[in-house]
This record gives sequence, C-alpha cells and structure tokens, in this order.
Amino acid sequence: MTDRELLEAAAKSMGFKDFSFTDMRGWGEARYGLSEGICADELDDYWNPLVDGNAALNLAVVHGMEVSFHHGLGQALAVVPGHSRGRGEYWQAGKPMEATRRAIVRAAAAIQQAKEAQ
Repeated sequence: MTDRELLEAAAKSMGFKDFSFTDMRGWGEARYGLSEGICADELDDYWNPLVDGNAALNLAVVHGMEVSFHHGLGQALAVVPGHSRGRGEYWQAGKPMEATRRAIVRAAAAIQQAKEAQ
C-alpha cells in the first residue's frame, strides 16, 4: 500500500467521517512539519500517524494493539490480540520510532481492509 492508502485506511479505522487526504509538500512541511496528512471535521489539525508519534499512539490504543520493537533486527511489530488480520510489521534498522509508527499504521490499515472485505 502507498502511504496515502495506509493513511486513508487508518483514518477509516479510527472512525473519521468526511475526511480527505491532503498533499502538503512545500507549504505543509514549513508550517506543520508534514508533507501529507488527513484532514477531517473531528480533527483540530492535520493527522499523520506515520510521522506523528502521538497520532500513532492514539491509533494503537483505540485498537488495543500490543506493540514491540526488536533492536537487533530493526523490526517493529504491532498486533491486535484476537484479530486474525490485525497485524503490522516493519523493518528499519536505526530508526525504531519510524518503524514502530509504520507498523501501527499497517496494523490499523489491515483491520480496516478486513472489515471492508466482510
């Protein structure tokens, strides 16, 4: 999945209504520190858990994820116990925070995909 697809699926999994993906390259990087994000009525600001640790933590808590990082392998893992598709993992040596955020978003996107497939 592209970053846009991951963000849109994760936003749906959070229950955001009437949201839109915004390409913020240039102006958004200077003002918000984001090159892309989700804008929704429920949000006070742009949302991107791929780069924002607070947004990623909220996503993990809402879904009851168990999150871990293996420093030797550079592997982050986010799992939703009891959900057969609620799993996200990502390898990125030397960047544990980035890998962990991406694993969380991947797990949330997988949950949403499974929900839509039913």
